[in-house]
Amino acid sequence: MGAVKEANQSQKDVGLLGYHKGQRTLYLSAYNGYGIFGKNGPGQIILDPTNNNAMIYSNNF
Repeated sequence: MGAVKEANQSQKDVGLLGYHKGQRTLYLSAYNGYGIFGKNGPGQIILDPTNNNAMIYSNNF
C-alpha cells in the first residue's frame, strides 16, 4: 500500500501496487477500485469502475 509516481505519468497512483522485474503487475486504486492484474500485454486483466458500471476485460480473447 502506498503512492507511486512513474516517469511517464503526471500524477501519483495511490493504492496497492506490485512489481515484478521492474514492471508493474498489480495495481488496485485506493480511490475508486480501478485495478490492473498482470503485466502489460496479452492476458492482463483490468477492472474498470467508470460510469457507474463495473467492467472486467482483457486484451487476449
